[in-house]
Amino acid sequence: MNPTGYVSDMINSIPVFGSKIQKEVAGQEHEAAHVAFVQTFRDMLRGLNDFVRKYHAKGLAWNMDGPDYQPVQ
Repeated sequence: MNPTGYVSDMINSIPVFGSKIQKEVAGQEHEAAHVAFVQTFRDMLRGLNDFVRKYHAKGLAWNMDGPDYQPVQ
């Protein structure tokens, strides 16, 4: 499986686990914060999926003997 497949699996689990969280906090004082967290977490995973697709499409590449890290400009 390519790396984006793992992130996609996490995104696909959001409806299941997100609804569990929302059911547990329904009617409680901080319900809105929990709902916002689930939505923000989903959005973060979507951004992570885009990042992985762009920069690590074939997986992480390690080069222990390569040059030091240089920021992309």
